[in-house]
Amino acid sequence: MSSWIYVLTNKGRQLQAKAQTGVELNYTRMAVGSGTLSGQALAAMTTLITPVKSLPIIRLKHPPGATRALIGATLTNAEVQTGFYFREIGIYATDPDDGEILYMYANAGSTADYIAPIGDGVIEKDVNMNVIVGSASNVTAIINESLVYVTHDELEEALENIDVDLPDASLTVAGKVQLSNKTNGTSENLVPTEKALGLVMAEATTAKQLGNERKNEVVAALIALGVSASTSDTWSQLITKMTGVLRAKGNAIPSDVRAGKSFSNSDQADIVGTLPERTTDTMTITPGVSTKTNPPGIYGGDIIVPGEPNLLGENILINKSIFGVPGSLVPNKITEYPAQFKTLRNSTVGYSYYYESFMELNPAKRNLILFPGLSKCYTQAYSNGYPDIVYCQLAVRTQNRNVEIANTRISSASQSNIGESRSLSFNDISIDLAAKKITCLVNGTLATYTIDDPNPGYLRLMVGIAKYRYDNYAPMVESFARVQWEGIAIEY
Repeated sequence: MSSWIYVLTNKGRQLQAKAQTGVELNYTRMAVGSGTLSGQALAAMTTLITPVKSLPIIRLKHPPGATRALIGATLTNAEVQTGFYFREIGIYATDPDDGEILYMYANAGSTADYIAPIGDGVIEKDVNMNVIVGSASNVTAIINESLVYVTHDELEEALENIDVDLPDASLTVAGKVQLSNKTNGTSENLVPTEKALGLVMAEATTAKQLGNERKNEVVAALIALGVSASTSDTWSQLITKMTGVLRAKGNAIPSDVRAGKSFSNSDQADIVGTLPERTTDTMTITPGVSTKTNPPGIYGGDIIVPGEPNLLGENILINKSIFGVPGSLVPNKITEYPAQFKTLRNSTVGYSYYYESFMELNPAKRNLILFPGLSKCYTQAYSNGYPDIVYCQLAVRTQNRNVEIANTRISSASQSNIGESRSLSFNDISIDLAAKKITCLVNGTLATYTIDDPNPGYLRLMVGIAKYRYDNYAPMVESFARVQWEGIAIEY
């Protein structure tokens, strides 16, 4: 007996989809063949592999509302000169767009029946196929009524002469019954249809599958909790085992628990912690200018952050804060002097000196003058033909004192103009009148001077010119000096 594999072809699916919209589903014929499958995709088939005969359709049954239709034909060996294996069946239909297409294909493979040629005796087989029509309401077929044993007219005439009078069936009386698609009815005189039974079977299969899946999950959960369980246990046995399990609580995760220790939470048992043990010794954390971060872990000893008694607002610059302590210390005066210069000229006859102030300072404070840029004094002098001497001087002057902290000299030993120049470079200067001390870096050399004025009154940084003649004869015509500086004066 043949065993068939059926498939609705791609073309058949397309036509079937059109039929759901009202297009007529018209079957034209059935064909048989002997082709052997060799890896073909059945849904892609458009014709039989080895067609042998084309059979006219002689029956079509499509009950109202059914999703399948029965299509039948009769296969005989009339006109068959060479025997073949009845291995292929094809149902053809008319597509309004593509014409005749292979709607459904079936293949019996190695179970095919052999159809002997006409000379070996007459063979006649009814071939019926259940084909999918879906919800199509207009299903027809081209039927050659002359090929059946009786014609439709003869069958209808015979049926008209049959008087069928069967009683309604009941639980005690055999008789005719009415079919029903209900799956939840309570009637005792209705018969369920294949559709109703199919729906009930599908629900039962789904429920069984779901029950098996849930049973597997329950068994797996019990085993994870260390309880012996098997899918061969009954539900009653599994429920008894579940009631004996103590449910863990909590929301701890591995990073919350010491490394190597196990715990359970509301989701899982025997979880191993990952939180490392960092140290068991006492730790001292000293604050600094950069952030210090200790990684997560368990610290078994004391953690000490020492305090600082000087961490007071009065010791912190105003508008600044240290470890949350706001500062209230107002800084001393800071004066910035941009790059500038001053020129001095001295035309006094004979010996003379001339000073000008270029920086006013506070005598009541310590003063630090920083010269980050180029700070120099330049001197140049002219005579009327006699030897002359000119000094360029840098001095600190108070009301009662004048301390020369640097000078440079130009001299001429002959009667000629003094055409050469000298420069004096100076850097940071510290002046502390209370300590009677001046420190200055001049021409790369650090020098210290004493200044003692009990009543200074004012404090100035001066630049001056001093000149005189070797022989005090004819006066010098003119001399001049130029001071150039930029700096910052800080009172503290």
